[in-house]
Amino acid sequence: MKHVAPIDKHRTPFHFIICADRADAPPAGLPSEWQNVPLQCCDRDALSTTLATQLETLTQGCHVIVAGSEAFLWDVHTLALAHGLLDAEITLLPSADNARRVFCTHCRFMSEPVTASPTRCQGCGLTLEVRDHFSRRLGAYMGVRIDAEVPGEVPREEVFDS
Repeated sequence: MKHVAPIDKHRTPFHFIICADRADAPPAGLPSEWQNVPLQCCDRDALSTTLATQLETLTQGCHVIVAGSEAFLWDVHTLALAHGLLDAEITLLPSADNARRVFCTHCRFMSEPVTASPTRCQGCGLTLEVRDHFSRRLGAYMGVRIDAEVPGEVPREEVFDS
């Protein structure tokens, strides 16, 4: 856990954390006032522990800026809300990739990264249509069996764009 700049919670009323799921690719497009903000990079395995540790030490006025894949953004968002932050105290900066996390409505498995619809569920193996419906609670798009009415009848693949 390295910080680009130290957190001094006694001198500054606002404290920022930037979480990125790829330490080798710092977030691009940050406003100039955020350039000297403490940078906390972590992978998804360490996310829960790292974020909990950081949020427990910060005072009121904390603002979390999250940069990374869409799935990573919503993992951090969910954890931050669970630690008492408000939605307005969380800024999400998605990366340029178009990969999605898909929740299978049949087996409840989360498949990722998914870049096109239809896709095969990594849990039950069904061919799923990836709906535009997004669940903020799950941090995933809904996937439903695409050939439920006529087995084997699957439309052309549609690649996601930004």
